[in-house]
Amino acid sequence: MKLMQHLNRIYGVLPPSMYLKDLLCESKRAVAGGGFPDIWIGRIDNQRVCVKVLRFFQQDSDRESLLKALSKEVILWRQLKHPNILPFLGVNTELFAPSYCIVSPWMSNGDIMTYSRKSFHRLEYKVAAYSANR
Repeated sequence: MKLMQHLNRIYGVLPPSMYLKDLLCESKRAVAGGGFPDIWIGRIDNQRVCVKVLRFFQQDSDRESLLKALSKEVILWRQLKHPNILPFLGVNTELFAPSYCIVSPWMSNGDIMTYSRKSFHRLEYKVAAYSANR
């Protein structure tokens, strides 16, 4: 990981293994949006995926620094393995060029904020039950 970070700092590129070529867009429009990305439904082979299309409104120099930060983040994310963290599947620069896409598995319940609003009573019960058993 340190070697990837070092090479990224020097050359500003991600390893070719992080780029997804066979990414398809399944939705006709973005299904959600956040601070920086628009969320689209995509597909890789038979797997439905979340495609986060980054929006850039800054000058080119700011774009470059944001891309460096993005590269640093995805290199770290790729190394993370935990049941509560979605795996990083890759990036794509072709589907929504010139924007960058970050790809992770599709979660049918949406993001954590949407899920917690919809399922608050169940989550509250689980937290209380967990706390009572401690």
